[in-house]
Amino acid sequence: MTLARFKITSDESIASGVRRIRAVTGFMPTNAFAKTSRIISQVTSDLRTSRAELPAMIGRLQDELKKARREADELRLKIATGAAGQRGIEWR
Repeated sequence: MTLARFKITSDESIASGVRRIRAVTGFMPTNAFAKTSRIISQVTSDLRTSRAELPAMIGRLQDELKKARREADELRLKIATGAAGQRGIEWR
C-alpha cells in the first residue's frame, strides 16, 4: 500500500457530527504548498515582519482597525447629532 502526498484544502460541517474534508493529491499538494508559501512570504514582506511574528502582527492590525472603526463611528454620530461643533472639535 502506498500513501501519496495530499493536502487538505478545506473542511466543513455537513451534518451533526459529520465533516466534509476536501484535499488534493499527486503533484497538486506541492503546488498548493508553494502557492501558500509565496503568499505568506509576500504578506510578511509587505508587513515587514517575520513568519513567526505574523499571527501577532495580524492580531495587532485587527485591533487597530477595530479601534479606528469605533472612532469613526463615534465621529459620525457626533456629526449626525450636531455635537461636533458644540464639543470644540475643529475641522481642518
